[in-house]
Amino acid sequence: DTYRKMNPEAAAKWCKQHNAQPEQCLVFMLPDTKWTDVQLRKVAESLPVVGRGFVLDSIMDTAEHKTLALLEWRNPLVREQIPQSVSGPGENVVHVIFPERCTTSPTEEIPGDTASPSTTEVEVSLPSNAIGPEVLNALGSLVEKCLKPTQPFTGFGYRKLRFFSGKQPTPQGEEDFESWMDQASQAMSKFDCTAKDYLEVLHDVFGRTEKASDLLYQFEHTYQEVGEKLSDYINRLDKILHQIILKKGVDPKVADQVRIGQILQGAQAMDPIMWKLRMRDRRETLTYSQLVKEVREEEALLEWGPTLTLSGEC
Repeated sequence: DTYRKMNPEAAAKWCKQHNAQPEQCLVFMLPDTKWTDVQLRKVAESLPVVGRGFVLDSIMDTAEHKTLALLEWRNPLVREQIPQSVSGPGENVVHVIFPERCTTSPTEEIPGDTASPSTTEVEVSLPSNAIGPEVLNALGSLVEKCLKPTQPFTGFGYRKLRFFSGKQPTPQGEEDFESWMDQASQAMSKFDCTAKDYLEVLHDVFGRTEKASDLLYQFEHTYQEVGEKLSDYINRLDKILHQIILKKGVDPKVADQVRIGQILQGAQAMDPIMWKLRMRDRRETLTYSQLVKEVREEEALLEWGPTLTLSGEC
């Protein structure tokens, strides 16, 4: 019922539910109820606004035969440049509603919302001569701290995707696959850096300070110790190799070959598992996970083999 009577106040309340800034949002009121996120973004692209709009939410009102959509931009909108209505697909007229701006008064509340305890005005009758100026100043400072406005929401783009279960027909309240995939692709396109870029920055700030050449020398002179399991030796090597890759001292495409080459050189000559690895004719180099899996299986056979033999003899 609240959204059927969409107005600036209701739009501001809608923004608040999504932790969005009203200055960066607007609401589309569209005829009919069959609108996809792709169509909504095409309408948004026709507006004289810098950047792309992100569809935060949409509501289909089957009773009124209309759709309401809440969109957000990265920067505040210049409302004077945006028309009150624009043309949509199929010559449909799309009406634009701007959310009510946040007032400067921290005690002013959005209509329909229940006032929070920190902003509720309570009339208290106290004798004037019972409160001194020191107490009034202290209370004033306390109230000022409590009513300090919160920082603007800066998590643009980190939006929770709508629910998608893959069921057919699409249950009410869910998205079909095409709409969900489009929303996910749009969210991913907001980030300018890849996950690898973030990892490289973290490594530069908090990682090891050795040069790639120093780490490569350490890698080539790391040998299996007497009594050390081959799987433990491989793990030690891989930690150094990982640091070398982060320092761009080794191409990740040849990491498996480099690892195997050092294992063949640095492992104990009398290690029984190494004998089996050398004797096997392989056309493809084992990856780290495949290599560790085979080595651990061989170690388990060596450890439990005598026990199994004795049990069979009994």
